[in-house]
Amino acid sequence: MRRDEERAEGQPGRVSWVRPQERVAEVRRAPLVTDADRLTPGAAATLQGLAGNAALARILGERAPAAPAAPAAPAAAAGSTPVQRVTEEELHRHPPGPSLRVRGPRKSRKKERTRNQVTDPGLWQEIETRAEGRPGFGEADRAKQRLEIDEDPQTLGERERSLRVALGRAGSHRPDADPTRMQDTEVIEDMGRADPHSAPYWQRQDARDRKLLADTGALGRARPADGADPAFAPEVDGRLQQIGEVIGGIEGLLADHDGVIVGGAHRRSPTWRFLTDNLARLKAAGVATVYLESLRDDSYQAEVDRYLNTGELSDGLGKFMENYDRINDLTAGGLTQFLPEARRQGVRVRGIDGMPARKVPGPEMKHRRAASMNTYAEQVVREDRAGGRGEPGKYLMEIGAAHAAAHRSESGEAVRVGEAEIPPVFPGLSELLDVPAVEYTDPADPENSRLRRIRPAPARASASATRFTARASEVSWVSAESSAAAGK
Repeated sequence: MRRDEERAEGQPGRVSWVRPQERVAEVRRAPLVTDADRLTPGAAATLQGLAGNAALARILGERAPAAPAAPAAPAAAAGSTPVQRVTEEELHRHPPGPSLRVRGPRKSRKKERTRNQVTDPGLWQEIETRAEGRPGFGEADRAKQRLEIDEDPQTLGERERSLRVALGRAGSHRPDADPTRMQDTEVIEDMGRADPHSAPYWQRQDARDRKLLADTGALGRARPADGADPAFAPEVDGRLQQIGEVIGGIEGLLADHDGVIVGGAHRRSPTWRFLTDNLARLKAAGVATVYLESLRDDSYQAEVDRYLNTGELSDGLGKFMENYDRINDLTAGGLTQFLPEARRQGVRVRGIDGMPARKVPGPEMKHRRAASMNTYAEQVVREDRAGGRGEPGKYLMEIGAAHAAAHRSESGEAVRVGEAEIPPVFPGLSELLDVPAVEYTDPADPENSRLRRIRPAPARASASATRFTARASEVSWVSAESSAAAGK
């Protein structure tokens, strides 16, 4: 007997010496150990002699309890974008950038360089000039001729329209540019999606879109609408008939409701002047918050909060407000006058629109926009009023009239968008929030105007009913003509 075999006899934990050839044979005969918890002491001793201490330690280390794994997301189909889950909080904020990367004519050998190259020196110089002073565009970026954009194209255009136009021109000159997508926003989006480093931004935006569509379908099922007047309609109509002035009508409605929605056209809207001139009186009536469709929370809410809290107005927010007032012909009083007054009065301002609720070209574009924005806005108000700040107070809301009461699809049928289905009649914010929605009787003459309740749109006649009516009219006309001829 070999000396090491003798030492092993009668000593627990010691393994007899095994010839290398026999060790290989025994390893091949041994069953594969896949579960460390099923490893017995005897098997461990055998494995120690066959594989060594290090291998045994690795296997035994697997006995340590592991943290529970998160539920796996559904597997994406081959070649498709991975499924991304979005919470309601993530739905209401933009994903981190970049949304776009471009580079100038300078040659680059970096593997991670963007394919979005501007080869025209003159156009690149224009882009550099327009981007001067932007965060993240310093001397090193200028020297290396590279530019990153973090915001979405719409927000970029509202803040720096000339830069967006120049980038749109650059993108339209790409060899693979889509000739059917020539708007600046479309071209910039295509450029961003084509770059592996900015594509994740757009994938997350797509996930936000899917989330809102799913939420819209779910809200439509949970709060079915038939297009009828809300239960409080008679009381609201009676009160407004008794009050002649606009401010008196708003105060009267606030006495009985948590909030009041003021709807109407955005262009030359008298709502801004009314809010600015009467905000102190409205605050005395209990108004603590004003919700604005004209403000997208994902793009501007953080800057609005900073201004209201500190008085510091960012260049981007200032440019947005100026452009909004100019485009909507609000020179007599608009967002630029209202926001400073809100700060003076200590009234909160919240945006209720966002990029996922934007208009998307396609069938039933208006109905999809109305339903998705109503869903987005309902989420903002619900979360904001339950935000744990104590008594939320009363509120006013500025929106387009299409969002106030129940909205109907043009076809009278449900609208299918991807996996979501939007019902043919979708509740307005008046129904969703259980507050009255009003509008000016004469927006062009607000001084002599009164308020009236915004009513749900009447049901449209179906195509078959329209054809039947037209055919009946034709038959009636022919019969009358025949009768007249017979009378002669």
